[in-house]
Amino acid sequence: MAEQVRRLFEADLKIGDKGDNVLFLQRWLIGYGYAIAALIPDGDFGKMTQRSVIQLQQFLGVSETGILDQTTKSALKISHGFDFDSIPV
Repeated sequence: MAEQVRRLFEADLKIGDKGDNVLFLQRWLIGYGYAIAALIPDGDFGKMTQRSVIQLQQFLGVSETGILDQTTKSALKISHGFDFDSIPV
């Protein structure tokens, strides 16, 4: 789990990205209630994931870019202690 958290912080995630990092993000968004109802954890950063990230960014009070960028990640560290280890799977 710690390796996934480290990798998630290495690069921004945005529309078109695919893979385990996106799947991890999607599960976290769903588990913490930030995902919109239509989000399905499939490892594909599409429109539903983007809308869910925007919802998260609105909650955090950061720019609503739809990208899991460094600003959003920093706000997550502060607001949630970035507790991705407790991700519900």
